[in-house]
Amino acid sequence: MGRPKLDTPYRIRQRRDRPYEVLFTLDDGRDFDLGLGTYDRSEAQSKALEKYLAALAGTLEPEREHQAGRSPVIEGKSTSKVGAQWLASTVGVLRATTRETCELYIYALETEMPTTAAWSVEAFERLLAKRLAKVQAKTVRKEFSCYRQLVAYAHKHGHISAPFAVPSVPVRAKGTRYSKARRCAADEHSPEEILRLIAALPEWSRRDALGNRYPIRARFVLGYYLALRPEVLNVAKLGVTWSPGRTDWWIPKEHDKIGIERMIDLPPECVRALEALHLEGDGLIFGRHRYKRVLLTAALEAKMPKHKANRLCPQHMRSAGGTHLLEQSDGDITGVQYVLGHLHMSTTARYMRTSARAGSRAMAKAAAKRAAAV
Repeated sequence: MGRPKLDTPYRIRQRRDRPYEVLFTLDDGRDFDLGLGTYDRSEAQSKALEKYLAALAGTLEPEREHQAGRSPVIEGKSTSKVGAQWLASTVGVLRATTRETCELYIYALETEMPTTAAWSVEAFERLLAKRLAKVQAKTVRKEFSCYRQLVAYAHKHGHISAPFAVPSVPVRAKGTRYSKARRCAADEHSPEEILRLIAALPEWSRRDALGNRYPIRARFVLGYYLALRPEVLNVAKLGVTWSPGRTDWWIPKEHDKIGIERMIDLPPECVRALEALHLEGDGLIFGRHRYKRVLLTAALEAKMPKHKANRLCPQHMRSAGGTHLLEQSDGDITGVQYVLGHLHMSTTARYMRTSARAGSRAMAKAAAKRAAAV
């Protein structure tokens, strides 16, 4: 059962990972939205009552005040509120993934500068130095690009009295590499090794308490042969991305990390894997699930070295698929660039890795050409 509703003239709320807040409107039309500085609900109820009584007595001013006919500059407005308004204005302008990232940046900014009154060149310079001491410069550049747009928006809409230049990351700055790798680099795998792994995977997951299950082997067949990002597979929809009877795979721009829509011809192995699922309806084909344990079990069953099996993750199927596609297409890098959904050929070139397998193939080709010339 939920909490009983309290008969009070104010409302308290708690947004994720933040202290409680109190909201109420007085008879004169003034709106109050105030932080209570506590994570304890009982303490929040007590402080909320104190805030409300202080407002009634006239000893507490609202954070914002609605006044007809004019929009005054209000110093000290909440950074998160200004950020939320700016993000709302970017719908249809920025990609959804970019907006989500900017939301995280704004949340981080609020911890350093809770209100617009704390915004200044000096404050952003201190934040810049602090961020460069923790993360790489390329990340800080993205973050401060977001802040630059936020400050411009705040000045345009009267949230700050005067504009100022948000500092930029110095050209030669490198920042600090994150001390703990969040995802290890992919190992070099042969096509035979990947195919043994796929064959060892179960076709379906075990049923959960509600009797539901999800496909596993078909997901990794698609992930390998099409070198797809795991995020693209997570949102693939029946009837949009693929339908029974089709031999192509459609990736809408809203499903792709960098917004590149494309149609890819499905290899016969992928068509067979999808048709074997006998899917119906219009829901997600695979969905978002955890695969670490099932990958490790299958890798060990396929006789993959333990040190490689322990590092294996779904993203590595894309790395192996892209590498093998380049090898097997005799270096058709522009075609592979299209399949992988890369904006720049230099990104695709990173999948061209050295290996004993590639060396043996190059030597065989050279020997064949020398023999033909004799």
